[in-house]
Amino acid sequence: MAYKSLVPGLTIEDPRADRKKAVCIDRYYIGEQAVYITNFPHDRYIPYAAVQRVWYQASQHNVACGCGKGLAVFVVCVRYEDGSEEPRLQKYMLETQAEAEEMVKLISSRCPNL
Repeated sequence: MAYKSLVPGLTIEDPRADRKKAVCIDRYYIGEQAVYITNFPHDRYIPYAAVQRVWYQASQHNVACGCGKGLAVFVVCVRYEDGSEEPRLQKYMLETQAEAEEMVKLISSRCPNL
């Protein structure tokens, strides 16, 4: 499987090896050098060198069930610089607050810019 950086011109040396050793939280992988997004036809990643800020917030995910209520979820937000005028924001939806806290803690501990 190919791995593509979401930050043009900023790649890590061996994303395959980093992804294999990564911690899995829900369907997201937190490696030593990047956070990975599983996606077909290739996985994508954000190198920690580009990350500017990481946080989580409570949110709702609306499903088309007709009940008018959203499911309570937590969203981990990763703001990163990719060379464009405005920073980019990648969101990761998780079911529990504990998962969101763990993901923020892992990413924060591995980012040199935070």
